[in-house]
Amino acid sequence: MRAGEKPVRDLAASLDRVGGTVRRLLIVRGAAWVAAAAIGGAVCVGLIDLGLRLPHLGRALLLGLGLGALGWLGVRLIAPAWRLRLPRSTLARRLEVLYPALAGTIAPAVDLLEQSEAGGEPGALARAGIDRASDALARVRADRLVRWSGLGRAGGALGVAVSVVLLLAALAPTMTAIGARRVLLPFSDARWPTRFGVTDLTETAVHPIDEALAVRVGVGPGDPGSRVRLEWRFGDDGVTERSPMTAQPALSDGTRVFERLIDPGTINDDDRSPVLRYRVVTPDDRSDWVRVRLVRPPEVVSASVVIEPPAHAESAPGLANFRTGSHDIGTGDASIGPVLGGSGVTLRWRFSSEVDAVSASEWSQTPIGVNRPDGRTLEITLSPEAPARIAPVVSDEHGLGLRVPIVVGLDVRPDASPGVQIAEPGADRIVTPEAELPVRVESVDEVGVTGVELLAERWAKPDTSPGAAPEPTGGAAVVDASSIDGALTRVELSSVVSPAALGAKAGDEIVLVGVARDTRGQAGEVRSQARRLRVLSPEDFGARLRAQLDPVSRLLRRSDDEQKALGERTRAGEPAESLAREQIGLADAVASATRAVHELGEAAEINRIEDPSLRSLLRDLQATLREAGSNARGAARAIEAGDRAEAQDQQRGVRERLGEAMAMLDRGEDAFLARRAVARLREQLAQAQQDTGAIGQQTAGKSDAELTNAERAELDRLAQQQQELADNAREALEELTRRAESLDKDDPAQAEALRRAAESGRAGAVANRIQQGGQETRQNQTGQAQQSQQEALDRLDEMLEQIDSAGGLRDTALRRRLADLMQSITALIETQERELGALVAAMAGERRDGLAQGMIGLRDNTLGVIDDASAALAELRLIAEALREAERAQSDAVVSLRKDPPAYEAAEVGERASLDLLRQALEEAQKQDDRAREREQERKKAELRRAYRDALQAQSALRDDAAPLIGRALNRRERIEARRVGSAQIDLADAIATLREETEELGEAPVFGLAHEQLDLLMRSAGEAMGEPTPPASIGLDQDQAIALLASLVEVLGEDNAPSDEDFQDGSQGNGGGGEQPLIPPVAELRLLRDMQRAAMDLTRRLDESPDLREPARLQRLGGLQRSLAEKGAALIERMNRPPPGSEQTPVRPDETPENDAEGEPSADDPG
Repeated sequence: MRAGEKPVRDLAASLDRVGGTVRRLLIVRGAAWVAAAAIGGAVCVGLIDLGLRLPHLGRALLLGLGLGALGWLGVRLIAPAWRLRLPRSTLARRLEVLYPALAGTIAPAVDLLEQSEAGGEPGALARAGIDRASDALARVRADRLVRWSGLGRAGGALGVAVSVVLLLAALAPTMTAIGARRVLLPFSDARWPTRFGVTDLTETAVHPIDEALAVRVGVGPGDPGSRVRLEWRFGDDGVTERSPMTAQPALSDGTRVFERLIDPGTINDDDRSPVLRYRVVTPDDRSDWVRVRLVRPPEVVSASVVIEPPAHAESAPGLANFRTGSHDIGTGDASIGPVLGGSGVTLRWRFSSEVDAVSASEWSQTPIGVNRPDGRTLEITLSPEAPARIAPVVSDEHGLGLRVPIVVGLDVRPDASPGVQIAEPGADRIVTPEAELPVRVESVDEVGVTGVELLAERWAKPDTSPGAAPEPTGGAAVVDASSIDGALTRVELSSVVSPAALGAKAGDEIVLVGVARDTRGQAGEVRSQARRLRVLSPEDFGARLRAQLDPVSRLLRRSDDEQKALGERTRAGEPAESLAREQIGLADAVASATRAVHELGEAAEINRIEDPSLRSLLRDLQATLREAGSNARGAARAIEAGDRAEAQDQQRGVRERLGEAMAMLDRGEDAFLARRAVARLREQLAQAQQDTGAIGQQTAGKSDAELTNAERAELDRLAQQQQELADNAREALEELTRRAESLDKDDPAQAEALRRAAESGRAGAVANRIQQGGQETRQNQTGQAQQSQQEALDRLDEMLEQIDSAGGLRDTALRRRLADLMQSITALIETQERELGALVAAMAGERRDGLAQGMIGLRDNTLGVIDDASAALAELRLIAEALREAERAQSDAVVSLRKDPPAYEAAEVGERASLDLLRQALEEAQKQDDRAREREQERKKAELRRAYRDALQAQSALRDDAAPLIGRALNRRERIEARRVGSAQIDLADAIATLREETEELGEAPVFGLAHEQLDLLMRSAGEAMGEPTPPASIGLDQDQAIALLASLVEVLGEDNAPSDEDFQDGSQGNGGGGEQPLIPPVAELRLLRDMQRAAMDLTRRLDESPDLREPARLQRLGGLQRSLAEKGAALIERMNRPPPGSEQTPVRPDETPENDAEGEPSADDPG
């Protein structure tokens, strides 16, 4: 080695070593920063993924971005350091700066390194300078030129990053590993532990295609809020749809439940087996795709029933009232009936798909047979004897049942025995041996009655023991039998029973029994309740009739006192309302006395009582009482009309007639006392029932031990009170019987009423029911006690009605007699006019022979007519009196004509008096006939009004029943109730139509006919609409109209038929009211027309306010009604303006009235 080479090498090596250290330091520092960034970024991405549960692509994207960022950092931090080559001159200058003592030494030496290889003096000088620089460099630390702080920061950052990773690994090694795999291997299957894990709660592999699938999942343990999503698609390649799921109440274990409905109804299932796939996604979890097969549940394609009647009823007429043959019953609920018990019923259903076999024992308690002709058909056979409900449970191979369950109700009417009763007489009777008692046996059977017989058996007292009770004397004899070809559903057998013909004598009894047989023959034979006829001698029977006039006497005396007081109050000017009401009550009392006397007269007639005085008494008494009743009602009408003078005249007539009647009567009041006892008993029982209900509200649900002392004492008191009432009831029944027996002689009709009341009380076990109620009260069974008490009250009400029952009028017979009398009297008047004409001619000088003989013949004929009038009804008493006076006048004329010479003037006076009296008798006969006809009309009108009132009550009840069912979809039970209401509505429409057909007079009243047409339309419309799945709200409107129309019918028939000013605001004069009035007078039609027009206007306003009710059919119907009202109104006005026969009045034309429109027709908007 040459001298000077070593310093050169040392200097260069020292500088190169410092430069290399700086380069390596920069490389390590950059690498540390890159590593720290990589570790930190991975931790950050892992934490972000932990919070957001990034998908594979998201994590891959972040990984790519991270790698890109690391590459960028490597380029910025490591690549420059790798390429770095620091020049020795730069290092030298930096050393001189670091060590000022070396200034001018190191840098020049570095410049001389290239010349140190040169020879000569330059080389030596260069080496000398290098040597000095080398020595100086050796005395200092060249490595101080390296800055280690940057490496420390980078190392610190790397250390922190590594520490974080180590800490995470120590605290959560699994989570750290999962995070590393998810960050570094984004497409791996590594998954974070879930906070919102999904548990599928749907658990169904097959679902009906016509029903929304409710997907239910449990999510937990965390609360995802609203971040649960359902994804689904139809088929394998369908479009995936997404929807949020709705939170539901949590389960008992705290699992949060979410639900979402998937409606498969819109899919097109051409392959008939579509598939639904779904999964649930939460913020950190998702379920696997679930496959659900969608199938169509079975449906009823057709349903039918075949009904075969029993063999014995195949040709019976009543079979038409039952369902037979083959019928389509629809695919839903069905009600079949009525079906005759014992009929063979076959139900057949055809389904859209195969169904599993059914087991009858699972759903039917009725013995049935199940037949399966094929997989899609089900047949059920049965022979029910009672109503049955058939509801087969059907499902397919997947366990899917019918959407609309099969429910078939069979309204089975058992083939019961026929009903038979002796309708007339309606109760046991007392008769004479010579009586000819009309008897009517009625039998009814739904299928058919084949025969009816009336049997009679004589019971007599044993000859050896006259005081014993009567005993049967032998077998029953057939009094009469019906002759029926085949069978009828209703049979009436009318006959006449004569005790004498059966060998009965006074003291015997005749037991009458009706026997009926139906199509089942002997098995269907039934006997009626027996009627007993107690036989009395005519003398005893007559004495009984006379004794029965005592109650009439007492009633008339009270009525006379009341009439006297009413007359004084009328004169004093008291208010008309209370006076009229009390006057009507008095008229009713007189009418009841009239009915009692009428019944006695009928009994005397039936029993052939040959007691002229008694029969005359009864006839005259009945006539007098009818006149008194007529005067009493006339007084009431006069009071209501404000005519006090007329009212007082009528009241005086009442007192005169009552005075005449009371002169004939004067005995006993047992019936009143008997009724008062029953009424008192009812009043006490009603109070006991009220008290029982009050204590029941306090003690309901309490055991005997829970009752307080006060409650127990009250229960015991009520129980004891009811025991006493039961004893009183028994005594009252015995008293009724005793009084009935005591009245058998005095008042058999009232005695019979008391006896029926007693029998009704015993049959209804009134005393036992009251006693039972007391026992139930003592046991704190107050609800049952009140039911027992109510049953006893109902029976007591029935007893009171029976005690108060009375007979009716016989105006038809009276009119027939009057017609004969008027014909006879007219003939007498014509004869008298001829005789009078002959007498006048003789007085004028003409020769007329035989005048006396002509008058003698007239007198004889008059005596015959007097006999007819006297032997007839008592209403003819005044006619008979006029005829007697006419006969006396005729006798006087005969005496005058037989003188020598004849006294023509005296004879003329007698004959003219006879003619006047004959005309007076004819006038009285016509008046009596008019009164009888009016009474008949009033009775018919009352019956018609009662029928309308009953229909109104029934319609109101149907409206209340229908109100909660209309305007909404109904469940199965509600549909059954709706069909019941609809059927009842149709039945009511049929009843109204039948009333119109049976009442001939309604055909003479066109406005009433229009009302019936509207009722039929409204009721049938409402009834048919009740059968719809969703009964429309229009049902209520139809029912309201029907109710309003029925109310108008009841009102107009109950009003006074006298026309008012309001009735003629349409321009009519009301002339149609003259002459004989029909059952429904024009004034009633006019008032009904007015009410119907007002109802039409109200309906128009209602439709205007409710657009949803404006159905085209309803609007058309309303227009038709308005036109019909206009036409009927015009015709009615013309009819009312028509003058009575014989009148010359010119009627007012309808088109001349100011209220009519320009067309001459009544306006449809005019309520008149």
